[in-house]
Amino acid sequence: MGASVVRNIDIVFDGPPGPEAGRFVEVESPPGTSISYGEWVHREDGHWVLRFPAAPDDLLLAAKEAAIVIADAARQVGADPTKGTVLPRLMAAIARASIARGVR
Repeated sequence: MGASVVRNIDIVFDGPPGPEAGRFVEVESPPGTSISYGEWVHREDGHWVLRFPAAPDDLLLAAKEAAIVIADAARQVGADPTKGTVLPRLMAAIARASIARGVR
């Protein structure tokens, strides 16, 4: 599998998980700088969630790695992943999107 880009966002609590779990403190960058990231949303079910957008680059890397795993699995059962239309088109679309965004 290819190398993944790791970007961390720390969700800080004042205690560990457990029956009396810690309370939310803030969102920080790895060095500990407070950052404004995400959006508090009050859902219809009454719960509050801190919603974060999905990172497009990370999704592209995940899609690329998934396509590689699928191709490898096809080869293991004796299939040619370049035959047919779905996997080659998927791989081409991921490659185009990756190149356009500069994701390797």
